[in-house]
Amino acid sequence: DYIYTLALLVGLMIQGTAEETMCRGFLMASLSKKVSTPVAVFFSATAFAYPHFFTLADGEFKFVLIGLVNIYLISIIFSLLMLARANIWVSCGLHSIWNFLLYGVFGLALSGSEASTSGIICFQANNASLLNGGEYGIEASIIMTFILIISVFITYKYWKKQELQEMK
Repeated sequence: DYIYTLALLVGLMIQGTAEETMCRGFLMASLSKKVSTPVAVFFSATAFAYPHFFTLADGEFKFVLIGLVNIYLISIIFSLLMLARANIWVSCGLHSIWNFLLYGVFGLALSGSEASTSGIICFQANNASLLNGGEYGIEASIIMTFILIISVFITYKYWKKQELQEMK
């Protein structure tokens, strides 16, 4: 259904942009004027993770722990991209596209949402495991943890490179 898919994309763009504007645009930007950048990033990540706690809380401890770590890691990536580009639109776009791909394209659970979607391509896990994130979805997967850790290092290096270029 093209109309549903387009409406879902627009809705997820609004949702992703709203979260990024609140967590990074207002909170992190305001805090970074008063505290160090790492502290501002941490508080921004905590504000970003807070709404996700409620969908995580009902799961098994291993999925709760991995999901929480992954939420913090992706939030750090969004923050570093915003800092490196001095522009919030990169994190807004990445967040929105991530949500749309998971939910609208692959038909996977989005941050533990119980709402079902058919997706354009449907992937399903038959058994809950650390590899697939269980009921919470791939955002609580150990595979995603490793991908996000590598991505944090790459994004951090990119940010530092951008900082050095600005100093010249």
